[in-house]
Amino acid sequence: MKVTFVYPRFEKFLESVSKMEAESKFFTVGKFTCPPSLGIPILASLTPPDVETAFVDDNAGEKIDFSDGTDLYAVNCFTPQGTRALEIARECRAAGKTVVMGGMFPSFMADECLKVADAVCVGEGEYTWPELLADFRRGALKRVYKASKPADMSEMPEPRRDIFYGKQCYDWDEDLIQLTRGCPYGCAMCIIPAHMGSRMRFKPVEMAVAEIKNMRHQNVYLTDDSLFFPQKAVREYAERFFDAVGGLGRKFFVSSTMALNSDEAFFARAAAAGVKNFYCTLNVDPASIAIMRGDDSGLGRLGEFVDMLRTMGISFFASFGLGRDWDGEGVSDRVLEICSRARITMSEFFIFSPYPGSPHWRRLESQNRITSREWRKYNGAHVVFEPAKMSAQRLREEFVNCWKGFYEMNQSRNLAQMEPSVWCGEELKVSKRLEARGVGREAAVTGIGIVSPLGCSQGETLAALKEGRDGIGPSAKLDLSPFASKICAEAKGFDPSGRMSPAELAEYTDPFIRMAVCAARAAVEDSGADLSAYAGRIGYVLATCNAGLNSGEAEYRQKYGEAVEFDRHVSAQSEFYALQKALVSALGFGGECWMVNTACSGSTAAIGLAQTLVESGRCDIVVTGGADALALSNFAGFSAIKVVSPEKIAPFSTPEGMNIGEGAAFWVVENLGKALLRSAECKCKIIGHATTADAHHPTQPDPRGDGVYRTLRDAAADAGVSAGDLGCINAHGSGTSANDRAESKGIKKFLGETAVPVTSTKSYMGHCMGATGILEATCQVLSMNADFVPPTLRNSGRRAGCEISALAEPLHKKYDCFISANYAFGGNNAAVVISKRDFISKKPARDYGAEIAITGLGVVSPLGTTLAENVGALAEGSCAVSKIGRFECAHMGGLVPPLNPRTLDRRVDFSGMNNISLYSTLAAKRALDGAGAALSRSKSEKIAITAAISRGSSESRHMDAVFSNPERRGDVGCFSNVTANSTAGWVSKALDIKGPNITLTPGPNGGLQAVGYSLDVLRERRAEMAVAFAADELYAQQMAGYGKIGNLYSGEEEADFRLRFGDPFKTVYGEGACALVLEARAAAESRGAQTYGTVLSFASYEEPGEFADANLKGEGLGIAVEQSLSRAGLGAGEIDLIVWSPRGDAQDEKVLRLRRGLFPRAGIVTNVFNTGYVESVSAISALAEVLYCLKNGIALWRQRTGLAEIDGAPLPDSPKNILCMASSHVGNNFSLVCRV
Repeated sequence: MKVTFVYPRFEKFLESVSKMEAESKFFTVGKFTCPPSLGIPILASLTPPDVETAFVDDNAGEKIDFSDGTDLYAVNCFTPQGTRALEIARECRAAGKTVVMGGMFPSFMADECLKVADAVCVGEGEYTWPELLADFRRGALKRVYKASKPADMSEMPEPRRDIFYGKQCYDWDEDLIQLTRGCPYGCAMCIIPAHMGSRMRFKPVEMAVAEIKNMRHQNVYLTDDSLFFPQKAVREYAERFFDAVGGLGRKFFVSSTMALNSDEAFFARAAAAGVKNFYCTLNVDPASIAIMRGDDSGLGRLGEFVDMLRTMGISFFASFGLGRDWDGEGVSDRVLEICSRARITMSEFFIFSPYPGSPHWRRLESQNRITSREWRKYNGAHVVFEPAKMSAQRLREEFVNCWKGFYEMNQSRNLAQMEPSVWCGEELKVSKRLEARGVGREAAVTGIGIVSPLGCSQGETLAALKEGRDGIGPSAKLDLSPFASKICAEAKGFDPSGRMSPAELAEYTDPFIRMAVCAARAAVEDSGADLSAYAGRIGYVLATCNAGLNSGEAEYRQKYGEAVEFDRHVSAQSEFYALQKALVSALGFGGECWMVNTACSGSTAAIGLAQTLVESGRCDIVVTGGADALALSNFAGFSAIKVVSPEKIAPFSTPEGMNIGEGAAFWVVENLGKALLRSAECKCKIIGHATTADAHHPTQPDPRGDGVYRTLRDAAADAGVSAGDLGCINAHGSGTSANDRAESKGIKKFLGETAVPVTSTKSYMGHCMGATGILEATCQVLSMNADFVPPTLRNSGRRAGCEISALAEPLHKKYDCFISANYAFGGNNAAVVISKRDFISKKPARDYGAEIAITGLGVVSPLGTTLAENVGALAEGSCAVSKIGRFECAHMGGLVPPLNPRTLDRRVDFSGMNNISLYSTLAAKRALDGAGAALSRSKSEKIAITAAISRGSSESRHMDAVFSNPERRGDVGCFSNVTANSTAGWVSKALDIKGPNITLTPGPNGGLQAVGYSLDVLRERRAEMAVAFAADELYAQQMAGYGKIGNLYSGEEEADFRLRFGDPFKTVYGEGACALVLEARAAAESRGAQTYGTVLSFASYEEPGEFADANLKGEGLGIAVEQSLSRAGLGAGEIDLIVWSPRGDAQDEKVLRLRRGLFPRAGIVTNVFNTGYVESVSAISALAEVLYCLKNGIALWRQRTGLAEIDGAPLPDSPKNILCMASSHVGNNFSLVCRV
């Protein structure tokens, strides 16, 4: 015998209201597909084991198969399912099957059900169901089965929830339990007393506990409305229950009315037991009815109750019934007033449906006010009776007004609080509807801080944009008398003392660090985020072009006789990587930290990387932004190449040229789901980004605008938008002739025939270098949220040679998203797509778990320019550290021997390159050749370049030219190469590589981070292959500066370079480059490429500390190593070999301590004492040499550290898992895990 239980479909009430279409997509309430009530699993548990059972959930879309051998169909339903239940019964009869009906609806409408069913069960079924089955087996089925007594809850079997657990059609993760039956109250809408009696019965607590322990889900819904009644017996039972379940780790959803026990101690007990959601039906009991009818003192008590629950971690979920006889026109206004004043952020609204069996039904039926018996409409969204004080249509409108008004009231801040809390372990999750939208991995901007020529707040900036007021004028900071242009854009009203202490102002004297710290602190404050709550999940993505150039100028000013200070502290502020330690220390929390330096596009690329950190799940919150300050040498350089305008510019119009500016802007970017859960204001979302390379010229853009077009195209594709979705394009609009012409062509090609306004905010605040991207994006975010597009100031019409016209007048309109793009020296391009919070787009698939293989290696070092040369020299124990002869220097170093470009690779044009670009291009080409990568125009867009630079290019010729004469004439040739990203530009041009392109300047060991970035590029499918390289170059002024601040060994200590722990800063420097080619392992295998190993994971951690002090503790290194091992799925004992890059000073002790503690059996290798310490390069060049040795069966080289525990220890012949770990004096810590 086979019985199939059927649960009929019913109309979810929000789906019944077409006017709610826009709002209802944000609500799970009434829409989710969930298991039915416990009636069916209870009956299944009462079914004899020799009877086969099946369950069909018609409500979840399952179909009834009348040919599956079922003998008896049992339809369980409540009133809104009545229409469909009767249809199913007819279908069963038509198929020649026996069908019985039970549940709330058949219990009170038995006669109607008996017209289509063979039998009906009335009331509770625990005693009637076994009787019905026995009669059916005997062929003696009665028409009506009615229990003779209430069911004894102590005798009930545990419901068979397994019939739910096997279903794939449910989109919730809760279990149900019923603790009581019966109710002493006679509420108008309720049918429980009529169905189950007025005497309350309780399930024994020990039975309830055992049942809960067997449940699959952590979230448990108590189906009882009675557990919070004030009667002594109820309270005592509830207290016993809460005490018993407190240690089960479950989260409970409970319900009641305002006729409850509101004692604070009682609810504290409930909270301790795991109660997280409290559902309260209003307008049904005397207290809430009084509030609905104007009792403001009662409303105050309700607000206090809601606040009390909130402090206990319990969400209050209101459910307002509308349509009572005292409800008149305007009832929705009262409901919304109650929600506002009681601080209710989660609510649903329903029209009272007079369910058969309720007092409400009996009264309205006796008054002939029932207007419909179409049971599907009894779902709380239709008016099925004549209201007393308004028309049916008006009641429906009041219902809709409640929903719409409540959404509008709460959606900006409380979207996640508008639905029940869902827990996973001890972590609160967003609702299923929001989760389905992907908010758990969306990157939301919740805080903005700005220091700009327009002002130092969002309000000041927005006011300037609305008023069309620029921040360009005569300089109060720089002496511009030697130059044709006497104007620039200085940060307006910037006073760092408001956000920095006197001690910090003494610590950080460079204006770029001061602006960055103040803007970042403002952003965190604006976000309302408590960073301590995100420990271990914080990220930083920072950008600059010039870094502490004002501090760097001090070295040259001193050189040419000016009385300025230049010491370790000033030197530290001048470094590209200075900002990361300063900012992390200022905010007080360590985390994954990236320093982007792609010149003018840097902070735009940083925004994109922040998106990646959030969407990949590595970080829950990211502080991202950029900063650059006006500096004389920078102004002189742009003046030397004759692009600085003496007038205020008008991009794409006239006057043409550049106005130079300064500033900083920072965003707090969060996992949107977590931001919503803390009711953060979401100012916008980052929904797409792209970087590309022109591969054209060191300073000039591709005149065809091809790089511009590809950048816009790729960013839009990444965001899942088309040109027609965009409200505007915030163009780079530098104002120079070549840039504007090229950009206009690229924009025109991207837009085609689509009309999208284009604007440039450089007309307001000039070109702020590495900060310009995020400053401009910030301006556009503020404008988008204020429903306008700011014009390009002084626009007098399209300039000759430009193919687009910029917006000339303010455009007032609502729009949902925009692109902001920037294009830099070296052909480094970046764009981001920014949207409002509720904008939804279809984004491309990611594969963050993809295996990434290393398929090519290239090393250029003082030991040689091929892997074979380098490995051979290492095997011989060679040391290339010697007296420097290429430039005047009293110290030793590891210099790459002079190279003749003509003999290196005749297929590559090395002309015009400085040393660092030559080293990098050669290493990259050798790696690509080794990978068997056929370079071609068709593949150029599919290859990415990730560069890491610490030392170089040399700025000396330009700085000497500026500070050696009063005319401040810059050096044109040197200035074009002085930015850190120029090297990547040369590599991309020489090898015609046009895919994603970024330069990172995190300081020492940056090559490891370049590999880490390449992992993301490949896993996000932005490229098919990536070249990750690192390079450094030694030059005279650098070595002189290091000598001044005490960073160099001398005499015997540099001649015999080895580990010495007496000083925390000294080393012997080297130079060179290393490149790795990476690609998805599956792709490499499909093309038959050799692989050297697989990169399993990467992690980094910047730790806070005193800015210029040594980083000797090692805590950050331990965190980075732990994270990388976890991501790789390895234990410390599985590491066979460690690759490291010691400086040769006290900094290295922390690495050795960690090795002794976690990896005592692992071998350890470096090449530093053979080549000198090549800051960005040594770590990955040693890794490349290890992989080359293992691939070719060559024994690893003998170490020369000076420590017997390392130099005398045997190295493994065939290590499987390799850990590269590195830490430096600037606080950065990197860990990379590879498998051979």
